[in-house]
Amino acid sequence: MNTKEGIIINLYNDSMLELAENQLLSFEKVGITKYLSFTTGEYSYHYLKQKGYNVVLYNTDDLQLELDWGSGKFIDMVRLRFKLISELLKEYKSVFYLDVDIVLLKNIEPFFETNIEKCLYIQHDLNMPCIGCMLLHRNDTLCNMLNEIIGFANGNTSLQIIFSHFVKTYNLIFDFFPIETFPNGLIFFGENNIIMNEGNKQLLKLTTDIRNTTKNNFKNKNIFLIHANYMTGTKSKKKAFNDFNLWYL
Repeated sequence: MNTKEGIIINLYNDSMLELAENQLLSFEKVGITKYLSFTTGEYSYHYLKQKGYNVVLYNTDDLQLELDWGSGKFIDMVRLRFKLISELLKEYKSVFYLDVDIVLLKNIEPFFETNIEKCLYIQHDLNMPCIGCMLLHRNDTLCNMLNEIIGFANGNTSLQIIFSHFVKTYNLIFDFFPIETFPNGLIFFGENNIIMNEGNKQLLKLTTDIRNTTKNNFKNKNIFLIHANYMTGTKSKKKAFNDFNLWYL
């Protein structure tokens, strides 16, 4: 492939097959063709391959159950994400990584050419950058940072926290995607679907104006993607998407 091109990717196991297929259907709806869909599960690989998707079997393992957020196995899966991105940045000039609990509403391929001033563009998760949605342009400092994250000692520390730490340590030049057009789960779905702990209740109060703007952008078809984070489990994410007619299976 032309190394000057960018590639959109995801990564999942068999337990996330429904979310992955829903995302791939959203790719089709907005005309995305520059993508590779990576799975660690043989079942999901054969299932999606038969349907004609650009799916790749990657780092196959026996653990294909749904992973508890923050567990050791969950963190291992996140670390695998950075390994995959690092490998692909040797072949492509840009990688746009998306968690499978993201639905696309507009084609993001133009961002490969229009967002090039900085080496990293990332979704705003309110408290910190969100490693579930990020556009990475090949850059020596960025690649060195990814290698350090990959080699970081195993443990139960969130790699999102570690990532934020290394972004500061490496003085990485980055920017956030506009939160009103790249909303996270709290901003878009609000109190009806997210985990309602005290921290999230406070964030809801602080983001009323942003959430209203995001709702208007959704009505006016001016949102690029929606991330169903701030909730756990396929069932809750499926319900959240269903509530807005964004579940396509």
